[in-house]
Amino acid sequence: MRFSIKAAIFSKKIRPWFPILGLFASALALQLAARLLPGFGQWYAVSVYPLITGSLGRLAGLFPFSLSELGLYILILLIVISAFRFWRRPWILLRRACLLASALLFLFTANCGVNYYRQPFSALSGLKIRPSTK
Repeated sequence: MRFSIKAAIFSKKIRPWFPILGLFASALALQLAARLLPGFGQWYAVSVYPLITGSLGRLAGLFPFSLSELGLYILILLIVISAFRFWRRPWILLRRACLLASALLFLFTANCGVNYYRQPFSALSGLKIRPSTK
């Protein structure tokens, strides 16, 4: 029996980890770019972030309730169902937990994490920050 890298990469045990690694690597790349590349946070906030918020904001505005809150309820329900369904197969639970964690990390990074590294509003508007009294 010969070992094949292609067979090992695309085996049924390794293949389900690809989305997890992809989301984690994307979040890590965005975080590193925001921290290490000067001006990346400002560029992201001006060019990419308005596209995300504009499209998601329009979609969410169609509903008279909070889609985030509904998503959290559905997520909690799916976690409970998955825990009961796969409690005898801990590797599936681990893989799903890792997928959830990497998806949440990517969503945080793409939606607001990069914005922590942009210019503050005071610098953009020319406000002078000085000490104040209580």
